[in-house]
Amino acid sequence: MNKKILIWSGGYDSTWILLNELQNNSFLETWSFIVDEIGQEKNEIERQTREKIISWLKDKGKTVENHEITLDLKSNKKDYGNLPQQHLWTIYSTLIGDPDTTFLFGFHEKDWYWSIEENLDNIRKLINKSMHKNILWEFPLREIPKYQIISVMFKMISEENFPSPWTCENPNKKDDIFSPCNECTPCITLKTAVYESNLRNYQPFSFKFVKDTNAFKTLDIKENESNNQ
Repeated sequence: MNKKILIWSGGYDSTWILLNELQNNSFLETWSFIVDEIGQEKNEIERQTREKIISWLKDKGKTVENHEITLDLKSNKKDYGNLPQQHLWTIYSTLIGDPDTTFLFGFHEKDWYWSIEENLDNIRKLINKSMHKNILWEFPLREIPKYQIISVMFKMISEENFPSPWTCENPNKKDDIFSPCNECTPCITLKTAVYESNLRNYQPFSFKFVKDTNAFKTLDIKENESNNQ
């Protein structure tokens, strides 16, 4: 059975998958690609966001083992060409991943990834054959509209005190505080999704995480028994 690894940026889509996977599991391994071309500020915000989410989940009894992988695209432009970041993640994960791994990617229903899906999947098959691997790709959000993803995440933020994911590509900074630019493609996509959710009057569900205190109770009982002996 292949082990699962989520490619996780700290954005809304991949974080939705993270929460979904941890509904019935206590542990999940994640990889986060640090790409120099997107800017140091965005990389830092995403790192802070992931740390907050990991801490929130830890308090709920969930463990996220996150690994950061740096891709130096500026210095290696001749090697990587102009391959979009998301597509680079799929290929690079397949190249460096353990032979029996299933990678989870957060491409939603209308993501333009699907326009070249067949070509990329053929590359995955070629890598598997030439490197004797059995790498699989899964796309949990393939049939889920963006407005549903955003609505669920907003409900988690408002009702569960969940740390807000980050999406802006060109954040503004003032007095060491970052704010979204509201002009880049991810920002516009986010606002469009919110507008569509309101138009449809969509009623989102909420991921529920209840901290298991049984382990602590068991520990207390054992400590009391030891003290009484």
